[in-house]
Amino acid sequence: MKKILFLWLLSMSTMLFASTTLDQIKAIQTQPKPAVTATSTQSMNNSTGQNELLAMSKNYGLVIFFQSTCPHCHKFLPILRQFADTYHFNILAISTDGGGNPYFPDAVPNQGEVQIYGVKQIPSLFLYDTKHHRSYAVGIGEMTFDQLGSRLIQLDHNIKQGVTS
Repeated sequence: MKKILFLWLLSMSTMLFASTTLDQIKAIQTQPKPAVTATSTQSMNNSTGQNELLAMSKNYGLVIFFQSTCPHCHKFLPILRQFADTYHFNILAISTDGGGNPYFPDAVPNQGEVQIYGVKQIPSLFLYDTKHHRSYAVGIGEMTFDQLGSRLIQLDHNIKQGVTS
């Protein structure tokens, strides 16, 4: 039931926030990926970082765009699955080519979401705020478990401060 509600909320809000999300994707594409530092890795290895992520999973879901033949997706999706299972995030997996993935057997084929979100590269990951019905770009391409957690924590802090692009 929780997943159905998440999917419904996502479908209701994607049209409203498409331009904002496209701007966020463009901003991510022009910025270099942050290096994993001792500070960012430390945030994943302490209880504060873990508690922040567990709290986030109550208000946010993740949306991943992937392609069944993409080698970067094949590397990143197992990490994303482990991360989601560890921190209890719901995930909507959208296949851009209609193909499946063993880590996301409930993936749905693209039905216009790629255009709505402005996805140009895969894998593309978004954070979806289920309360305010907004989407935020997390990253494009592969990330490690720690990089993913650090990005989500930083994005959550930015959202709370009103800085999201």
